Amino acid sequence: MAGTRRPIGVSKRPMILMKRPIDTFDFAETSPKRHHPDPHSTEGILSRIAPSDLKSCFQEMLSDPLCGQAVEAHLQAYASKALKAESERTKRQADEIRKKASRAVAKATEDAYDPQNRTFHIEHIGKAVDPFVRHALDLWRSGSRANAPSLVFDLLMDFADRLIWKEWDFSVCGDNEDNDYVHLDIEDIFVGIVREELERCEDPKQWLQRDKTKDWASKVNRLNTSIDENNINKSSCHKYVRLKRLLETGTEKD
Repeated sequence: MAGTRRPIGVSKRPMILMKRPIDTFDFAETSPKRHHPDPHSTEGILSRIAPSDLKSCFQEMLSDPLCGQAVEAHLQAYASKALKAESERTKRQADEIRKKASRAVAKATEDAYDPQNRTFHIEHIGKAVDPFVRHALDLWRSGSRANAPSLVFDLLMDFADRLIWKEWDFSVCGDNEDNDYVHLDIEDIFVGIVREELERCEDPKQWLQRDKTKDWASKVNRLNTSIDENNINKSSCHKYVRLKRLLETGTEKD
């Protein structure tokens, strides 16, 4: 059977659109101009200098008998900005630790379940939280004095609450007491934070009456209540007794 005759001039192959060659001149004219400061200019040096070197440079100028006072005055003008930047950086670090810890606990919750025996091992939660307790300690030590204590306190309170298993059924293996070693480390940091706050306060009695202190004490009481309510085996689970006493009386002793 004869095929349909193709009109003259029509190709079997699909038409391919030819790309216009890139005009390098047009590209250069329309592309955004990049600013590259002279590496030896003041702007160029400041854009590349490491913070540690910049600090050393300022320290040398501050010790100079001729320009030291002027440099000090300029530096003080940036004091509030520096404190704000440090506080914001500390907040971001605390948020990042909390996110990573949350993901680690979620994964540990999945890994803790043994599908073959249909059992759940509580100790996996403690192993997941434990590394982040150290991160919280480092943040308290290196973060802003303005907000690090409060941020780390809330962070540790979140960790402590995660360690308390509340969904009890026949498949759960172990007890909340299995994670006491993590609670002990958390309370040590809690106590360190409160001690430091007390030492910085001129009137400890007044510090105990602050709304912030009372809020901390209330959170600790709720935490201890949760530990009691979920201690189904009536074991000697760790409670935050030292911290509670310190927040209520200003001392760890009876």
